[in-house]
Amino acid sequence: MNELPATQSLWCKLKLLLTKEQEEKVQRTALAYHNALNLASTVAFVGGKISQGMKLQRLVSKDLRKRFWLPAKIAYMVPRQVAAAYKTLWERAKAGATHKAKGWTSPAL
Repeated sequence: MNELPATQSLWCKLKLLLTKEQEEKVQRTALAYHNALNLASTVAFVGGKISQGMKLQRLVSKDLRKRFWLPAKIAYMVPRQVAAAYKTLWERAKAGATHKAKGWTSPAL
């Protein structure tokens, strides 16, 4: 018989009831986060398609805090999210090239 996993994840959807001031602050933070992701992505791409979180962190962390006024936790997550996205893209591209070489994929139309 199969064993149950040791951990379990639960997801829930919440609707936040924010005041006008809180809503504006959340929107400003979300926009700053979006712009920080774009900056980190640009640095990663120009820097040779960096997909290592710590390397990208060293390159952009101070600039993210100064330029976008992000809280430390959010500024810490930005380069890691960008690096993970690039890493996934590179792995998929590599797998696609391997599958194409082995003839497992159909030719593009």
